[in-house]
Amino acid sequence: MLLTYDDQEDILFIKFIDGPVIQDISYSWNVNIGFTDKGIGQITILDAKEYGLMPIEFDTKLQSVLYDQYFRNFQNIHKKVRLPSYSC
Repeated sequence: MLLTYDDQEDILFIKFIDGPVIQDISYSWNVNIGFTDKGIGQITILDAKEYGLMPIEFDTKLQSVLYDQYFRNFQNIHKKVRLPSYSC
């Protein structure tokens, strides 16, 4: 999943599935859902901050889970993988 927010345009874009969108449905003037052949591919929300969707806040319990799941795992993977070094 990929979340992208454009603060100048106040647009929140949530991508769930890669692939071409085969159908777009507008559920209101500011919510558009793009469907792929596998299900919901993306959601676009206009005026996201105005409707209280931004900034996204996580519960403290969820923050620790996200930290454990992604950041620590990333550090462990990074330690195991030796990236080539380049000098300029």
